[in-house]
Amino acid sequence: MWTSILGLLLGLLWLSVAQAGPAVDRLLATPASALWLQQSVSKAMVKNPRVAMVPASTVKILTALMSLQYWGAEHRFSTEFWFDGQRKVLFIRGLGDPFLTSEEITYIATQLAQAGIHEIAKISTDGRYFSEDIDIDGQDGSNNPYTAVNGALAANFNSIAFNVTAAGTKSDEQQTPLTTIGRKLATQVAAGRHRLPLTTADQGAHYFAEILREKLRAAEVNGDMAIESAAVSPASQLSYRHESRHTLQQVVMAMLKYSNNFIANQLFLMLSLSNGQGEISTTAAQTAYQHYIQQHFQWRDAVIADGAGLSRRNRLSVSQLADVLQAFRPYRRLLPAQSAKIMAKSGTLQGVMSYAGYLFRSDAWHPFAFIINTATPYRQRKAIAMELLQGDFDVTRFKVEAISAQD
Repeated sequence: MWTSILGLLLGLLWLSVAQAGPAVDRLLATPASALWLQQSVSKAMVKNPRVAMVPASTVKILTALMSLQYWGAEHRFSTEFWFDGQRKVLFIRGLGDPFLTSEEITYIATQLAQAGIHEIAKISTDGRYFSEDIDIDGQDGSNNPYTAVNGALAANFNSIAFNVTAAGTKSDEQQTPLTTIGRKLATQVAAGRHRLPLTTADQGAHYFAEILREKLRAAEVNGDMAIESAAVSPASQLSYRHESRHTLQQVVMAMLKYSNNFIANQLFLMLSLSNGQGEISTTAAQTAYQHYIQQHFQWRDAVIADGAGLSRRNRLSVSQLADVLQAFRPYRRLLPAQSAKIMAKSGTLQGVMSYAGYLFRSDAWHPFAFIINTATPYRQRKAIAMELLQGDFDVTRFKVEAISAQD
């Protein structure tokens, strides 16, 4: 209780200080804050550079870096479609593609029809590529779409958008049909527009099959197409292997631009394989991240519990974020452009605000990162970045340290 009261008092103190003085000065006056800004090729301006803090969504830059280095920018995720011609059963083997949108499913249905599949009695989903031991810290089971669960097979980032009116319920996306799962969810909410997450991997796979069924019917494929969950039958043959029409580079750009937690944690789980693991699970992913951190950065105190920044158990320092940004330089244009001279990823949790990316100063792009682990006005993030960009602060109030060759 006393810890909570102290945190509240510190937050109120910060807010009172925030009413006077530049944004960077307010950051300096905040005890639970840290900053790293490259000043030149050999020097950085810092505050609390090695204090481990909750980084929120700036963790996504590390996830993006690991993914691009492991698979390559042109990599395309895939999904397999096997068909048992005798029983007329279509098996879908999910392989973790994080970007299976309704538009992509429309294309898949067309390809299946062109492959000669004209009648389907059953659609069977196989999500066994992912372990059942998937438990992402920070996915709290709420109705917030950013907490949608992950799975080997999922549509539209495992969320459903619909509009409930007096006249009935309609899909809130022209390209997405309203299916049984969507109609059921609509009975649980008030009138209005909603986007709700799916709460289990099996439900997500079933929803994918529901959308595919509607798209197949539109492609003039016949049959009952009852949906079940079952492993791919040995009697079936691979009829179509769908390679995403989006490259990994495009997927990462969307993840960073929209701060898509589903994509980030889908990549996080798939990176289990980067450490030679034979299964995709939360534990295997966390082990893979620790292996990568030790191999590439030699950090000792970093903690990565999830790849999106949802977990409050994540710990990174601004110096470690700077290491990531130095390595991310070849891909910096994948970060959201906040202005002509700021490319950065934001992070927000209750009581957490962070920002990391690059500022165009002195005719060059310089990495910067700051984290504030206390209640902070939302607008302060961009205000701090603008002052860092313009040099509108007292440099002598910060420490200056050398940038090592490793950085």
